Amino acid sequence: MSKKAFMIQGSSVSQVNPDFKVENKLPVGVYDIIVSRFGIHLEKVNNEFVFPYKIYGLQTDFINHVIKTYENTTGNLGVLMNGIKGTGKTVCAKILANMLQLPIIILKNIGDETSAAVDYVSTIPCDCIVFMDEFEKNFAEGNQEILQMMDGVYNSEFRKIFLLTTNELNVNDNLLGRPSRIRYVKQFGNLDKATVEEYINENLVDMSAKQDIIDFIDTLTISTIDILKSIVNEVNIHGINDFINYREFFNVTTETYSYSTYYGTVYDSDLDKNNDNKFTIENFVKQIERYRNPMPRVYFADPENPTEEEIKANNAWVEYHHNDFYAYLSGYKECANYL
Repeated sequence: MSKKAFMIQGSSVSQVNPDFKVENKLPVGVYDIIVSRFGIHLEKVNNEFVFPYKIYGLQTDFINHVIKTYENTTGNLGVLMNGIKGTGKTVCAKILANMLQLPIIILKNIGDETSAAVDYVSTIPCDCIVFMDEFEKNFAEGNQEILQMMDGVYNSEFRKIFLLTTNELNVNDNLLGRPSRIRYVKQFGNLDKATVEEYINENLVDMSAKQDIIDFIDTLTISTIDILKSIVNEVNIHGINDFINYREFFNVTTETYSYSTYYGTVYDSDLDKNNDNKFTIENFVKQIERYRNPMPRVYFADPENPTEEEIKANNAWVEYHHNDFYAYLSGYKECANYL
């Protein structure tokens, strides 16, 4: 039997394992909240979040923006990431948590003990991250204790970073529109072209099928990395011709768009050569993507003395919108699965 040490608190003496030690602050790591007959405590599950796969579509700019805000502000900071499963929101939240180099506490709904768990986390005497995945499911009815924790009611001496993910933006109204609680709401949607191409370049066997896959991805209602992986795997197994022949059975949903006679100025490269009054379907889909993900407007910090970077960005914005199209809708045609 191993020897025991004695822990003395006031007049109370307890036997503990000899490797018992005291830390001035919670060490960096990922912690679950455990409820036992002895009460609530934390259990370290890892030093950080681990990804046993390559990450595609890393939101580097957004992550760096949040970190810079954290480093230049005081008080609590809330970040909410919203999107359906597979769009990368949880991965982004975990990478951000790792890069902040703080203790990460995973907070979930644990039934009758949830309020006690929130109270326990609220009073942890060090800066830490409170990670709440699928927030709208775990805390569907809202939680007054969580709102109070975000406001720093329990312990304002130490900072907490609240990282929330949601599949649907169906959360307490007291969170949205309140930057003091949730400063950033990041939406996750379809894969960007760079991510699609990066994955295809690294995993597609027959590269002659690359453009066909990209065109098919463009028709999807929603595209995620899991869907892209499945499509590339399907083509690697069966070849692009069989995939085209059987794509109607593939478990994805495609968009149906309408397009009509074009009225106005169109660049020659945008025209269907068989009918100069029509866009090609491919170019129509490109315009849809421009509509979904428009280039943000550029604002000068000092309009009288713009910087070279601001001028360059503004010129890019003007050029981008110079190619916008306007159409009178007539003679609708449906286009989907145009691969």
